[in-house]
Amino acid sequence: MNENQNEILTKNITPLFFKFGIANVISLLALSSASMIDAMFVGNFCGKEPLAAVNLIAPVMSLISGLNLVFGSGGSVRVGKYLGENRFDKAHGMFTKTIIAVSSVMIFFSVFFFVFAEEVTSFLGAKEDPLHTLAVAYLRAVSPFFLTWGLVYTFSLFIRVDGKPKLATFGLLSTAVINIALDALFIVGFQWGVSGAALATGLSSVGPTIVFLIYILFFSKNLKLKRPNGRWHELLLAAFNGSSEFLSEISAGVVVFLFNRIMIAGFGTDGVAAFTAINYILWFGQMTLYAVSDAITPLISVNYGAGRRDRIRGILKISRITAFVFSLGCILFLTFFGDAAVHLFLDDKSSKAYEIGCEFTQYIRFAFFFIGFNMINSAWMTAVHRPVESLLISGARALVLPVLFLTFFPKAFGVHGIYTAVPVAEAATLLFSAALIFRLRQKNGQKNSGI
Repeated sequence: MNENQNEILTKNITPLFFKFGIANVISLLALSSASMIDAMFVGNFCGKEPLAAVNLIAPVMSLISGLNLVFGSGGSVRVGKYLGENRFDKAHGMFTKTIIAVSSVMIFFSVFFFVFAEEVTSFLGAKEDPLHTLAVAYLRAVSPFFLTWGLVYTFSLFIRVDGKPKLATFGLLSTAVINIALDALFIVGFQWGVSGAALATGLSSVGPTIVFLIYILFFSKNLKLKRPNGRWHELLLAAFNGSSEFLSEISAGVVVFLFNRIMIAGFGTDGVAAFTAINYILWFGQMTLYAVSDAITPLISVNYGAGRRDRIRGILKISRITAFVFSLGCILFLTFFGDAAVHLFLDDKSSKAYEIGCEFTQYIRFAFFFIGFNMINSAWMTAVHRPVESLLISGARALVLPVLFLTFFPKAFGVHGIYTAVPVAEAATLLFSAALIFRLRQKNGQKNSGI
């Protein structure tokens, strides 16, 4: 066992959690901030129509991120378990299979979305100009970079399991810095509009991917790209274990798609532009909380493989306290500064879109009471190889309940039904997950399972 793995098994839990947690928060926000940064530049320098067009492509980006997660999250958990068990050959094989799978899937979808960009954007709701033309331009400019976009995040997951969270953070943080610089150059300087935003997003992932690959090829002791050994069905099992993370991401795209449909029907382009601002405000808090929950996955998986159940309980406790404190901060911020947050995306305070966004913010803030706890429960189940329970929790909060409430609440409560659908869905999910975990704990033999 190397020094990094020994640290995960022996170091005091609180500093260990924050070492991984802070690094992971910065990493995920840096990587995922590309779309939000694009939206800020587009909304302030191009207008509400281009801003709405970028948001209409959000479900595609959710699909790509979700596919990265289903292989990366599931594969890294399995590699973490093998490293905890000192089964290094198995860890190398699982790592290699995951990289091959991610690369193959990303190449396929790069070609698919480039060729069928017009059909995809029409299906997503951009059927008339200027939304259709703008959305097609964005999708065709960003799709060639799906391979590096997938690899940079997948590599970062495995590098964290390798015990190098600072390196993962540095690589992903650099994507954000590069993206900001290129957005300024392409959108403000060259005035390339949504195509410039897409190119900035894509190009920002190329350099960090190369840096991660160099580390893996020449410096890592635990992450080796070798000829895959064993059966490939192990990859499917790992992907199934990561399916809750995939469902969370892809379901976000489905919910955005449904929201876009409802908002464009009720408010037109103003409604989609307003929801774009709300979606990114909500996204920022969600991604931070997801990063907190995701940080516990390698910690729990390695301790689970080593049989350290006492440390698992400590990791869960500190992660829940952290999630609660951050969530309270989000609620207070949106209570007093919600209009300022909307203004980051919508420059014209006299517009209908700005008015809708400010009202929406005062309802959506209550979702933060529940989001962090739901994400931690799902990540916990993934880390102890309970994919069914993790999938049920993620499916409830990210897809089933939001779609259910978005379908019926607007009919019953009008515009306020749209605004309250997500907070109510999160609250209902917390009750469901608590009941599910309580039931597992009542079963015989669960005391030694990490639950």
